[in-house]
Amino acid sequence: MEILVNTFIIALFTNLINLFDLRPGRSIKVFIIVSIIMLVTSVVKEYNFFFYSFYGVLIVYFPLDLKAKVMMGDVGSNVLGITLGIYCIYTHNIIIKIVYLTLLIIIHLLAEKLSFSTIIDNNKILKFIDKLGR
Repeated sequence: MEILVNTFIIALFTNLINLFDLRPGRSIKVFIIVSIIMLVTSVVKEYNFFFYSFYGVLIVYFPLDLKAKVMMGDVGSNVLGITLGIYCIYTHNIIIKIVYLTLLIIIHLLAEKLSFSTIIDNNKILKFIDKLGR
């Protein structure tokens, strides 16, 4: 059962970041927010270097992405997403993993019916966060 949960977590986190990779910097902002939440909710702390190493790379890359001078594309967003998934399966117990999996399924179902870009553009706070740095 846990192998199935882990597989879905990795796949859905990978696609989650790809879903938000529509505007400069958006997928990185989602990655940072989700990774901080995961750092707080993790049970095992030995794998925190996964995120710390990405933060180091993003310090250099993020400003360029925000200004649309470079583009991460599917390869970059998939790397960020799979990193979230792998971190989740190594650092969380099965109950927390099921909570994350449930949230991921809900987000993906909503993505089939709603445009996250439209939701972000119609919400002042989300729009502010989205435009931050651009």
